[in-house]
Amino acid sequence: MNTFWIHLKKLTFENFRYNISGEEFSPYFSLGNCMEGLNIVLKSLYDVTLQNVEPQNGELWSDEVYKLVHSFSSILCSTILCI
Repeated sequence: MNTFWIHLKKLTFENFRYNISGEEFSPYFSLGNCMEGLNIVLKSLYDVTLQNVEPQNGELWSDEVYKLVHSFSSILCSTILCI
């Protein structure tokens, strides 16, 4: 089982049991962990993958923006930009 799902299951249970605030969850839900979890779900359900790609020079407005390509059965479908 992926670490994303282990943390989600553990923290969701503890939140209801111990009334933990969302601020205590945030270290486990970094952008990388969330995108990894989303990629696993999309791949399992729809054979869709998300892949981080290096942007071209000047393509993005900030160094904090990530460029992902969305592929279905190895065919490029779209580009996703996220912060």
